[in-house]
Amino acid sequence: MWFEKQLVHPEDNDAPPVSPDMPAELRRDYEEAAAIFSKSPRAAAALLRMCVEGLIKKVTEKDSFDKAITALQARGLPSQIQLALDVIRQNGNEVLHAGQLYGEDDEATVAMLFKLVNSVVTWSITEQRQLQELYEQIPEAKRKHLEDRRAKDAAKG
Repeated sequence: MWFEKQLVHPEDNDAPPVSPDMPAELRRDYEEAAAIFSKSPRAAAALLRMCVEGLIKKVTEKDSFDKAITALQARGLPSQIQLALDVIRQNGNEVLHAGQLYGEDDEATVAMLFKLVNSVVTWSITEQRQLQELYEQIPEAKRKHLEDRRAKDAAKG
């Protein structure tokens, strides 16, 4: 649908599609950010930051952003994701105390936040599920042998 020479429906945006493994309760924030990001990058960025925080709290079952990041680090969080989370944590603290939205968010920042959200989902949910599925294809007796061997190796040192 067009209105005064502008496409109004469907919305045209360049947001990457949401990961199919995105938890349902966070999907809404992502999709809302995608719907508005070309009209209001600051609002889209705020939604995506909420989405990132909710996502890592959910996958780690921690109640604070800092504790959730620490838990992800213990799981081997990739350094690129760590850097992005540090930026969100630092900026989020400053904005929270100032009581305002981020002032410098533009479409490039929002594009990176979309990638970050999907990267966290891929690393913390999709890849973990896929690896578990592969592991479960090993016959049970062989899995038991591998687990016993890992336990012996851990006891050695």
